[in-house]
Amino acid sequence: MSPASASNAAGYYDGLIDYSTITNCVSIIQGSPYVEKGAGAYSGVYHDPDAGFPAVNQTTYVHLVIYGLGNACSGQYFVPSIGWDAAGIQFDQTQPIYCFNTDGQVTGADCPQWGNSLVQPGAGPGGTLKYYANNPTKGYMWPLPQGKAWEFQFPVKATSAQTNATIHSFFEMADGNDNVTLSPTASLYTFGAGTPTSVQYSSPSTLPMALAPDGVTVPKYGVISRAHVNTQGQTGTLKMQRGTKSGTFTDTVNLTWNTSAYSVDFWTDWDEAGFAALKPGSKYFWRAGFDPGSPGGGDTVWGAQQTFTMPAATTCLGRPVTVAMSLGQAPTDGDDVILGTDGVDKINAGGGNDVICGLGGADIIDGGLADDIVDAGGGNDLVYGVDGDDALKGGAGADTVSFAGATTGVVVKLGQSTEQDTHQGLDIVTGFENVTGSNKADALTGSAGANSLSGLGGKDVLKAGGGKDTLSGGKGSDTCDGGAGKDKATTCEKLTHIP
Repeated sequence: MSPASASNAAGYYDGLIDYSTITNCVSIIQGSPYVEKGAGAYSGVYHDPDAGFPAVNQTTYVHLVIYGLGNACSGQYFVPSIGWDAAGIQFDQTQPIYCFNTDGQVTGADCPQWGNSLVQPGAGPGGTLKYYANNPTKGYMWPLPQGKAWEFQFPVKATSAQTNATIHSFFEMADGNDNVTLSPTASLYTFGAGTPTSVQYSSPSTLPMALAPDGVTVPKYGVISRAHVNTQGQTGTLKMQRGTKSGTFTDTVNLTWNTSAYSVDFWTDWDEAGFAALKPGSKYFWRAGFDPGSPGGGDTVWGAQQTFTMPAATTCLGRPVTVAMSLGQAPTDGDDVILGTDGVDKINAGGGNDVICGLGGADIIDGGLADDIVDAGGGNDLVYGVDGDDALKGGAGADTVSFAGATTGVVVKLGQSTEQDTHQGLDIVTGFENVTGSNKADALTGSAGANSLSGLGGKDVLKAGGGKDTLSGGKGSDTCDGGAGKDKATTCEKLTHIP
């Protein structure tokens, strides 16, 4: 177990992500609806621990962030709110509000300031909060397209000492589904005299990392757990405890802290004397603490219990994992290496050139935009192949590659193992038993095995291969061509060689 470098980075210390769920629009069109994450929201407070910021009466910022993750038929919209329960916290209306979207900073009418009727007290969830509405020409709500994000920064200050004061944020959703309110939280801490020590964590507090924060150590198990202790300049003992049952900590490791800094980040890769070896797929409970002064005395300050489930692997197709679904991480708009679980995963990778390993379970995987590599693994998986030059592998089970949602007709040959022009990119499509086309004119060809070819809308041409195939033309004027096996055709206007 080691402390981080002497410098603790200034930045937003974020809380947990809160997710909504929606029914995927394309899946409704296909006639096989499934539920996916609609939006993900979180909030955080800006702290600079090395500088002892913020102290009492110093203005800092709280940011509210929301990402559009799912494809809702009616689109997604929201109105954000912010507030707190603790006394001694207030907005600093002498400082501006800042707004950002995926394309950069937003100003003018689309970023209302203090005094604008769109920034109202007592109107948000809870009755005592401020809501932050959009320009009335936009219907007072903020649009949230799939793959896009918003960030709002509000100036606040504490007029009295605060120890992990909870900042509440709310995102009232209008998504055509449950229209839920997302409620992520963050913590505000003030440095200086009068504020006791406390323990905080980033979210998630355990991450897959190829190198530890020291830039040298290679984590034995591929993960790092981190904690942040506000010591208020006291020396003492940093502690990490871990167990396999909630609230029961059987293993403890201590680290002497002899520096009078305001705070310290410390981490462990769990490869320590006193900790049993981590096991893939197992769930662990842990917490960090600080015992000021001489050891003992019963004055240890403990942070909240944290949990993580060890990923089943540390690499995906030979690349170090950057997003592990078992650790509660969400894909980014950058280049991710995403590892699923042996259960049912719904992975929407978003932008970037992503590498995805679904592992076991009946997964639903959408690589999103750009050039992606997908190995769906075991289970009956559904993989979307729209956009980019993709390499898609179904693996074990009865897998389906889908081009539903494509704006042009697609050409897909399940029996071809080399690169093919699907009209959605130069794709490699292997290990799939079934294929779903678009609502345009498609040409779908089966393999030597048993296949299901679905054309959806458009004037499609479906050609069976050597197995026992099912050809479904859809709503267009379709041609179905049987192969060497005993095939079945439905909703086809023209049938050829169908037994």
